[in-house]
Parts: sequence; structure tokens; C-alpha cells
Amino acid sequence: MFQEYPKALHPDGDHEREVYIVFDAEQEAEKRKQGFRMVGEPQAEKKRGRPAKVIEQ
Repeated sequence: MFQEYPKALHPDGDHEREVYIVFDAEQEAEKRKQGFRMVGEPQAEKKRGRPAKVIEQ
């Protein structure tokens, strides 16, 4: 049987730095916004280029 939680998240997925244990999806979402991820998980790709131009009318 697969058990998703608890799950260990690290800053930038670096296992040598601190570890934070999350116990549900809400905690996981909060930590992921702060840059935490699982070890070995690929880093989200950042969009390249400049932001879209905002046209005010």
C-alpha cells in the first residue's frame, strides 16, 4: 500500500541542508512555495525572456 505522507522536503532539494517533514498536502504546498522539494526531484523550469507588456487603455 502506498502512503504519501509523511514526506521529507529539503531547501532546493539539497539533502545536506535542513529537512522539513510535512504531514499533509496543505503543509506540502506551503513549503513548496518557499522553495522546498524532495531529494532528486527536478527543479521547476523558469520561463525565459522578459515579461509580457501590459497595455493600459
